[in-house]
Amino acid sequence: MRTGEIAITAALAALGILLGVQVAKQSATQRELTAQTAALLQAAEAMGNTAEAWESAKQDVSGDPLLAAAMQLSRVSDPQIRMSAAEILGCMGGDEAVARLREMAEKDTRCRFQALEGLRKAGNPDAAVIALDIIRNGNREDRQNAANLLGTMISPNILPDVVELLDELPYTADSMNASLRRSIYSAMQRLGDPKACPALLKALARETDQSSQRYLGEALVACAGRNEIGLLSQALETLPPPRQNHYESGPHGSIVRALGQLGDLRATEVLITYLKSEDRNLARYALEAIARLRDPLAAKALCELDTEDNTLREYRNRYLREGFPGIRNNDGKFELVPEEEMKELLRRREEFIKRLEDVEQPDAE
Repeated sequence: MRTGEIAITAALAALGILLGVQVAKQSATQRELTAQTAALLQAAEAMGNTAEAWESAKQDVSGDPLLAAAMQLSRVSDPQIRMSAAEILGCMGGDEAVARLREMAEKDTRCRFQALEGLRKAGNPDAAVIALDIIRNGNREDRQNAANLLGTMISPNILPDVVELLDELPYTADSMNASLRRSIYSAMQRLGDPKACPALLKALARETDQSSQRYLGEALVACAGRNEIGLLSQALETLPPPRQNHYESGPHGSIVRALGQLGDLRATEVLITYLKSEDRNLARYALEAIARLRDPLAAKALCELDTEDNTLREYRNRYLREGFPGIRNNDGKFELVPEEEMKELLRRREEFIKRLEDVEQPDAE
């Protein structure tokens, strides 16, 4: 490493320490700041930067010596130092720092991601827009890093742009594009906005990567509200059959578990279908969801459940021993209640669903 590089790297480390002291304790004197700035200037000049450039930087930031030093370091030829300078500018924040970070994100191809991270730390609302641009046009590493950051910046305002990007990405099985899609699904899951559901359903019809399908299913569950039983059921119909006994049964497992967690009896018919799945994990998720709903409509399917899966059968027996509407335990043998009693249970069920639908869709005044 050249002498100048050593000097400026050491000065940058000192700047970071000094910045921490200034922010945490506000104890640094103006004399110390001036001395630090002089040391940074000397190091920068050793790397070939001119005094005129330094003076220009100081004028740009109204003479603040710390900010001016970080601004100057963001312009040196060494990209590693520019990356560190971007991090410091993000910590400092303010209009001048943000303006420089935006310039770096747009023009400094070696430091785009670090500038983006600085903007995120500074709380700049444009960071998400820049992240989307990097995902589209950056190098391989920056694209993935920006995608990973998207979840910390996504907002309802930026959702249409995220949806547009998701539609643009190729749905190929290569690791790069699959990883980008997973990061975007995770960001949409974190946002949890029902407006994302149509885009996620569209993606569900195109997604072929098994791991990405699981992320997509989790995003769809997070975005679907309590009134989206039909949407989640539609998602299950859209998906290709799950790979048998695959880890967590892909998106099918996420959606089936969500149908139980939403607590809506209108999901029972779909869950009964998956109770008979050849995928034992998926069948178990359906059983757990049905046990949570305690819907008498599932009583017949539970009593007649014929499976060679000992674990699934034991789970079924345990749930029924705890009591289930429409089923009685006759010395360890589970039987349906008499027909008239079952009719009454189902009548009450229909009344409950009708009241729920009336609340969701009140009559127009």
